[in-house]
Amino acid sequence: MSINQETIERNVAATRRLFEEGFTRGNADVCDKLVSPDAIEHQRGLKGGIEGTKETIRTLHEWFSDFELTIDDLVAHGDRVWIRATGRGLNTGSIFGRPPTGRRITFKELPEGINYYPAFFKRAIEPVINHFKDQPQDLLEAAKTLGGRKAGYGDIAVTIDAFPRVPLTIVLWRGDAEFAPDGNIMFDSTIPDYLPTEDITILCEIIAWRLVRLLKTGGDNPG
Repeated sequence: MSINQETIERNVAATRRLFEEGFTRGNADVCDKLVSPDAIEHQRGLKGGIEGTKETIRTLHEWFSDFELTIDDLVAHGDRVWIRATGRGLNTGSIFGRPPTGRRITFKELPEGINYYPAFFKRAIEPVINHFKDQPQDLLEAAKTLGGRKAGYGDIAVTIDAFPRVPLTIVLWRGDAEFAPDGNIMFDSTIPDYLPTEDITILCEIIAWRLVRLLKTGGDNPG
């Protein structure tokens, strides 16, 4: 069935309204007009349909104050609209009843972490050591650009909130005549509840190289 341009534009407008008025502003009632009763939700653990979407909107605003869902990319073709969006908000509510414990663990303590550690070290820790070992203070300045803060470990350490409830603490030791520079990344002990080990590796690698790019660009956020 051929879909005309007017229908495509109407679908795009409905999608934008759902994201902006529903998810960002928290007006769950907009779902009555924009969501199909048999809508399917593919994200794990979330309900579909009108009431399911309303529940998701309310829950997000209970978990995060000033929650917003920003559309980064939008593509429409035929009767489908694809969205890539970024959610932001200050976490002020308990998520699944699990606040951070404040107890730090290393990668080796994650499920299968010991087996994956050599690859994790090369991908996520080694770039930080190699680029910041001679300028450890620059690690703090780069981390501040990503919302990071100083932490009390090693010679220099920073904590960056990668996601709500997912803080990463990057630790660096300068080294001396006897010991080579070294580093580590620590996590809150609840991180396995939110991410599998492989995803944690990818996340740390992304953040490590963002810090390196910030060092090379003199603090201009490379995105």
